[in-house]
Amino acid sequence: MKSRIRSCGRTLAAALAACGVLGSALPLATPASGATRQRLVFAADFRPAALGRQWGWQSGSFADCRTNPGDHKLDVLTRSALRFDGGSLTITASPRGDGSWNTGLITTGDSCSTGGSGFQLRTGDLVTAHLKFPAATSGAWPAVWSWRAGDHEIDLMEWHSAAPHRLEFVNHARGTYTYWSSSAVHPGASLWLGVRLGATRVTWYAGATQKTMKAVWHDARGVGSAFRAYPAISLSVSDGEIYPRPASSRPISFTVYDYHVLR
Repeated sequence: MKSRIRSCGRTLAAALAACGVLGSALPLATPASGATRQRLVFAADFRPAALGRQWGWQSGSFADCRTNPGDHKLDVLTRSALRFDGGSLTITASPRGDGSWNTGLITTGDSCSTGGSGFQLRTGDLVTAHLKFPAATSGAWPAVWSWRAGDHEIDLMEWHSAAPHRLEFVNHARGTYTYWSSSAVHPGASLWLGVRLGATRVTWYAGATQKTMKAVWHDARGVGSAFRAYPAISLSVSDGEIYPRPASSRPISFTVYDYHVLR
């Protein structure tokens, strides 16, 4: 059942001011918890050497680790679709000639023996990401999410180019979701997003900058007290069953500049 949007209006500026300093303590004000103290426990390494060490490139969430047609995706996961330049990750999807598309995914675990640090998100964590949506107007399906043991999926965001101004915020673990629309969301746009994994309430944040992120929606279910899941970042390509497939053979790119977890 679709949940109702609630505007919460609290900024994350205090919590994120020292986000680039591993281990620094900082305050966090959220609608769910009031003032607490959290520390940075995970910072994405987007250098080439991180593939296989911090990140694996396949996923147990895919039917055979590399393809997942049952989820209406044209994806064939490949290492070559991933570009790490030290400061960002760019995933580029390109057609294979047989109707499927080479594309990429990274995750810290459940990676079909392709590596990863094993780091898991936990109840109470605050996840933040700075990303750039694909410029494509059809077929693109980027996501920042989590997964473990066939479940434990929380979507910080999913975006479909067929709905260019809308994000999907989903708590699959407890069956809640909403569609959040904003003029800040569009092909080629850059945006800061966050999600707080509360035991009784999951809160999503968005902002043009790190300091101006505000809570834009929360559910009333949370993730429970024992939530654990591996972070994942991916670019999928729609097969046309639910959302249109790509209208051309031009490559599609999705960039993530920053991904942090505070605990």
